[in-house]
Amino acid sequence: MNAAELAVFSGVVEQLCTEMDVTLERAAFSPIISEATDRACGMYAATDGGVIAQGHRGLPIFVGIMQFSVEAFINEVTDYEDGDVYVLNDPYRGGTHLMDVRIIAPYYYQGELVCFLANTAHWADIGGATPGGFGTWSTSIHAEGLRIPPTRIVKSGQLDRNVLNLILENIRIPQEREGDLLAQLNALAVGRVRLDAVIDRYGLERFRELCGELGDYAERLARAQIRKIPNGQFTAADFLDDDGIGFDPLKINCSLTVQDEKLTFDFAGTSAPCQGPINSPVGASTSAVLIALMHLFPNLLINSGTFRQIEVNIPDETFLSATYPAPVAACASEVPSRVIDTVMEVVGKADPEHAQGGACSTSVNFTLHGTDGGREYIMYFFAGGGYGAFDGGDGLNNACATISMSQVPPIELLEEWYPITFERYEFRGGSGGDGEFRGGLGAQYLIRVNSDTAQASFLGDRGKFPPKGASGGSDGSMTTIRILRNDGSVYIPDHVSKDQDVDLVKGDRIFVAMPGGGGFGDPALRGDDARERDERAGILVHSFDIGG
Repeated sequence: MNAAELAVFSGVVEQLCTEMDVTLERAAFSPIISEATDRACGMYAATDGGVIAQGHRGLPIFVGIMQFSVEAFINEVTDYEDGDVYVLNDPYRGGTHLMDVRIIAPYYYQGELVCFLANTAHWADIGGATPGGFGTWSTSIHAEGLRIPPTRIVKSGQLDRNVLNLILENIRIPQEREGDLLAQLNALAVGRVRLDAVIDRYGLERFRELCGELGDYAERLARAQIRKIPNGQFTAADFLDDDGIGFDPLKINCSLTVQDEKLTFDFAGTSAPCQGPINSPVGASTSAVLIALMHLFPNLLINSGTFRQIEVNIPDETFLSATYPAPVAACASEVPSRVIDTVMEVVGKADPEHAQGGACSTSVNFTLHGTDGGREYIMYFFAGGGYGAFDGGDGLNNACATISMSQVPPIELLEEWYPITFERYEFRGGSGGDGEFRGGLGAQYLIRVNSDTAQASFLGDRGKFPPKGASGGSDGSMTTIRILRNDGSVYIPDHVSKDQDVDLVKGDRIFVAMPGGGGFGDPALRGDDARERDERAGILVHSFDIGG
């Protein structure tokens, strides 16, 4: 192996995928893709769908899950040809929630199959009972929207308008969705052109050799990192508030076995499948484990070789191993976020060097649906929360969920696109857990509705179980959702962090306060300089808040 050549090659294939990311982002119609960057592009092995590379700007939740989708595609579809592209969004075929639409294309070089190119983009609507797809009352996948098995939408380079029309006729605001799909197709087209040039440069045989060497190198990096963790067995548990229908909490139980250069995560003891949408297929749950390890060990490569020494056991009949027809709307945000928390906690027990406070770990997915001047709209929005503190530093403020690298869309653009006004968007003072190192602050926002009528839905968590403090640090704050009616009354959701189809009128305001991160270490050890700095910055002061 030529280390220098391999390093250059790794950068080349990552940059190729990143260029696909940028193409998709800039061409998409929906703000959730173009501004919030809820998308990812990657290159996958022709043999088993294992990830070769993914763009560094892609959403972390798609690190593992896209390779499971490609694997499912390979196992099911055998008649693909050069120039074909397939669309799918099935959660039970290696997917996440229905709004995450994937397209997969076989890549051929001089008539020979080399790999697959694929991307995922979050569509702002996929049909179903609740505009935007984040219904909290769904008890079946059929209520959540259009479920697409692997379906050829481009044949020999020609778009199949019949398939496209079938999809568009079953979702809201179809013109936007068509624009998003065409952006996804264009991103793959860019990937093909760039990959042609890469293989022209290296030659097909050497390209394949380097892909294999890259996987082996990724495995060696992972082995070296795992060797630093003491052998043993460790356990941790965390909870989600409820499933949006009942009020019982859902437990995630995780045991970790460290044996030399191998990690085994076992989720026996996790709660059974639930009635509401807080379920997750095995692929999405497994992807969350991989994301947690990428957070803890940032030198690891996004490559299937990284995951060879990591075993994830998720028993049947848990809400982390959902099967048809379980609803799964939260499987790309709330559920994997809590899996990540639990995995990071158990690894911190195994190796205290990696101990840290719990993170916000909720997106509080907020959708607003209505009409404005005869135009139907669906706005999707989320805000940042606080990350947990660690030994040596305070937690990040207003950070994206741990499953994500999304950014909050510019509120000025949202006000331009939708009939709303942001009256506030700010840090939530006092939301980070106290400690020698303080948990990060969550954000909070207040939005006024300007259309005559609208409906709001919320799919979130952390309303009952706060982000944990670590090593003596205090817990972070919890989620708050309120509707301030224009008649002076205040509406509080029964499920605290979840609600669906809340009727609104012009002048009503939506208030959401995101959790802060857990603190780390004994608060008595926090230095006077740090506390004075916090006081000057107003970090300790509870800012505008309603009902807690």
